[in-house]
Amino acid sequence: MTSSVPTKLIFLTDLPSYSQGDKVRFMGCIDEYNAATGILTLKHDYMSKNHTAHVNVEHVREGLPSTAIAVGAWINIVGYIQGHQNSASIVQATMLWEAGPLKVADYERALQARKDNG
Repeated sequence: MTSSVPTKLIFLTDLPSYSQGDKVRFMGCIDEYNAATGILTLKHDYMSKNHTAHVNVEHVREGLPSTAIAVGAWINIVGYIQGHQNSASIVQATMLWEAGPLKVADYERALQARKDNG
């Protein structure tokens, strides 16, 4: 019987704390999309930490509305850490969906409270 690996809900800025192969879920704002490579560049400058995620979405982009991968859109990512380079983490996405209308400060407070409470 195969069991799935649990996903860790984290801030994008927490990505460097995780290892290659870890399964994570995070939210970020699309800064750039390279359609030729299928790489989204996401940012979320939480707690004055400047970190970027380069997310490979090749396996999940089919059928996505263009609004889901538009620069400035906030999206949710579930995927596996592939590695880290300088101030960026590389993630292979297994799921992606639009965040929709979002109050970033409310999201940050809720996730920080969840982290603080274990």
